[in-house]
Formats: sequence, structure tokens, C-alpha cells
Amino acid sequence: EALKDPDAGVRARAAEGLGFLRYYAAERALVLALQDSAAGVRRDAALALAVCGGRDALAPLVALLEDAEWTVSQAAWVALTNLTGMEAPFDALAEPEQRSRQAAWWQDWAAALPEDGLPEACYRLLQSDSHIEVARGLRALGALGAPGATRRVRAAIAPWAAIEDETDFDAKGRVQAGLRALGRLADPEGFDALETFLYNPQWAGYAAEALGDFGGERAAAALMNAFPRYAQGFDRTGRGPHTHPDDVPHLDPSDRILYVPYAIAYSLSRIPVDTPNFLKELRAIAPLLAAQVPLDVDGLVVYDEE
Repeated sequence: EALKDPDAGVRARAAEGLGFLRYYAAERALVLALQDSAAGVRRDAALALAVCGGRDALAPLVALLEDAEWTVSQAAWVALTNLTGMEAPFDALAEPEQRSRQAAWWQDWAAALPEDGLPEACYRLLQSDSHIEVARGLRALGALGAPGATRRVRAAIAPWAAIEDETDFDAKGRVQAGLRALGRLADPEGFDALETFLYNPQWAGYAAEALGDFGGERAAAALMNAFPRYAQGFDRTGRGPHTHPDDVPHLDPSDRILYVPYAIAYSLSRIPVDTPNFLKELRAIAPLLAAQVPLDVDGLVVYDEE
């Protein structure tokens, strides 16, 4: 509803928020927002679609490359690169003739996209020696889908399921992209992989976020079962028994919530399950959930523009 607010600022913040939340169900509403009269709304809707968009967003985003406002057209390009894994250049500040040539590449790519698959270039990314390129391919599989997508994603991140001390930043990005792809695809064949990564301390936060995307009672049960492994105790003087060494608050731990418990609690809040069994299990961990809430008032404040 906020995307329809009379105030353009409210509409822009709504679009931005939907992107931050990775609320995939908002794709259609965000596509409509690409036609907003306010450039800021069109820009933020395009950037949100970089995360929430899928096949239905491609053509509208390609059309937005011709937007008269350069920040809007550049945002559309950012979204297209994130959704497709392709990095064809686009300079929103270039001369009109150059911009049109660059936009034409994207028009041709979108027009040639197979209805039930992806171009070979996307699959080649998965075979790259570069973690960054593999991550691009994984994002494309998650956003656009294809036959065998879950199998390909699982294979691309399988070696890290047993690794708890990865220090390569790009490798971490690869695993995060793969887990998010599995969450978005929501294919039952990918659930076991998500659960396996949930019980690896290094990847638990990424897996928890992906299970929130996956949704359903099975995902909720997995999150609740794993929560005590990572939660701080009731005295909040230490970390959970399986907390990764990197998940360390830099200030007083009594004033901070650890990353993995936060990721699990956040994902649980996104899953609309109210069956008796779910509620029973939720009540069982409710005191521990409450114990994770920061004690410092500053930690409870959500800051916005004043």
C-alpha cells in the first residue's frame, strides 16, 4: 500500500524496504512502480528488483534503460546484471547513440531468453575458476530458474558444507549466493542442503536467511531446532555453544544480538505458520528468543531521517 502513497518519498522508501527484505512476492508491485512519475521511486523500485525480480521484471527493466533520468537507467542496469549474471556495459551518462547501442544488447538478450532455461553463458559462469563469476551464475539460477537449477546450485557450493574456517571473502560470497538461490527456488530437493549448512557454524546465518525465503513449516521447524545451538544463554555473558569465532560483538555482548540468532529469529518472523505444532515449538524457545533482545535502549531504536 505504501507504494501507492501520495508522498513520493514514502513510495521510494517502500520500494527500498521491499528490496532489503527480499520480499519476492512484491515483484509485480515493484514492476508497476517502474512507471512512477517520481524518478526516485523508479530508481528505488529498479534497485529493489535487483533482489526481488525474476523473469517478469526483465523486459520492464530493459525498457527502463531508456529512462530520461540517468540514475534510473543506471539502476535498471544494476538490476539486470544482478538478475542475469551478465555484465554487458551500460553508461547512463554516455551520448544517446552509445546508450541506445548498449541498451540494444540487453533487449536482444532478454528476447532470446529460453522460456524453460538459461543461455549457455549463464551455465558457463558456474564452471569458472572465479568465485565471483560462479556467484553471478548462482544468482541468475535463483532469480530466473531453469530445469535442474537446484542440482546445479547444490553442486556449486557442496565442497563448503564441511568447511568451518573459510577466509576467502569471494568464496563466502559464492556460498551466500548459492544458499540464497536455494531459498528462492524453494525446491524440496534443495532443503537438505540448506539444513546441512544451517548446522555449520560458519554458514548458519546465510542458511537461516535462505530458509526464511524457502518458507513453510518444515523450514520453520529446522530454524527452531537449530536456535539453541547458537543463542546466548539467559545470563547473556557468553556466546552459544556452536557460535563461530567470527560472530563476536565488538562492544558489550549484553547490548548486542549475535548474527546467527538474529538471522534465525528474523526468518521465523517471515514464515506465516500458525499450526498447533508450530506454535507449541515456538513457545518452547520463546524465553530464549526473548533473552537475545539487546538490553541497551539504543539497540532497540530504529533510526530514520529526522
